Amino acid sequence: MRQKFIEKLKGTNLIKDYIDGASTLELGNKYSVSPETVRKFLLLNNIKLRAPKRRQSLREVPPIGKQFGQWTVISSKIKLGSEITPGSKNRNIYWECQCSCGKVAWKQATLVKQGKH
Repeated sequence: MRQKFIEKLKGTNLIKDYIDGASTLELGNKYSVSPETVRKFLLLNNIKLRAPKRRQSLREVPPIGKQFGQWTVISSKIKLGSEITPGSKNRNIYWECQCSCGKVAWKQATLVKQGKH
C-alpha cells in the first residue's frame, strides 16, 4: 500500500521542499501522505534525514521573580527531566527555583505553578 504513495511522490518537489527546511509532517500534509511515507521516500532517494524539529518556541518562559507558594523562580533556564535524571525518559519541564528557606533546586514547572512543590 505504501508503495503506491511512494510512487505518487515521484515527480514532485518533495525533496527540494525538504532541503529548503520543511518538516516531514508539513510535507505529509502538503502531499496528502503520512510523515512516515515521506521519510521512506527520502531514504529511498538517499536523502539524509534531519533531527526532528523541537517545539521550543511553544515552551512557557519561566516567570523570573514570581513566587508560587514557598518557591520563587530565579532563572530563565529550562531543563527537561531527562537532563535532571540522566537515563530517564522524563519529558517534564523544570525551572530553577529558590525556596523561602534558601534552598535552590530544579522543580517541575507544572507542580510549582499549582503550588504543589
